[in-house]
Amino acid sequence: MSIANKLKVPDLCGAGSSFDSVLGEVDNLSNQALNQIDGAIDAEASDIIDSISASLTPLANSITGMLPPLPDVPNINMQAELKALNNLTVGSAQYIEKLATIKTQFGSTIDLDSLDLANVDICSLDNISLSSGGEALTQAKDVVLATAGEAKDTLASLDNFTISVG
Repeated sequence: MSIANKLKVPDLCGAGSSFDSVLGEVDNLSNQALNQIDGAIDAEASDIIDSISASLTPLANSITGMLPPLPDVPNINMQAELKALNNLTVGSAQYIEKLATIKTQFGSTIDLDSLDLANVDICSLDNISLSSGGEALTQAKDVVLATAGEAKDTLASLDNFTISVG
C-alpha cells in the first residue's frame, strides 16, 4: 500500500492539495527508486544514488514550500525576563534598565509596580509571551516538567482456586 493511501483520510484537518501533491511525489520517488534498484544488475550504484538524489531536490523544495517562514526574532517570555531581573542586584543600573525594558514590553498586560518582585512567585504569574510581531500572548498556565520517572502499575494477583461443577 502506498504512503498516499495510508495517509489519505477524508476531511483531514490541515490537509490540502499541496499535502496530497507531496504524498504523490513521495510515492512516485519510492516506486522509481525501487524500480532502479530492481533492475540494477548492470548499473553502477553511484549512478542509482545520483538519480535518486536528483529526484529528491524537487521533493525537498515542495516540503519546505509548505512550511511557514520562521520569525527572525524569538518570542520574549515575561516569566523568564522577571527571573532574569531577580538575578540582578536591586537598584543597580542593570536592574533599573531591565525593569524599564520589561515595563515597556509587558506594561499593558501587567502592572509591575504593584508587585513585590523580590518576593512574588514568578511562576504563579500569567505566562505571557511577546511575539516577534509585538503581540502579547497568554500561554498555558502551570506547565511543569516531570521530575520523576513514570509510575508503574502492578496487576493484582489471584490465589489458586478451583471450580467445581456439581
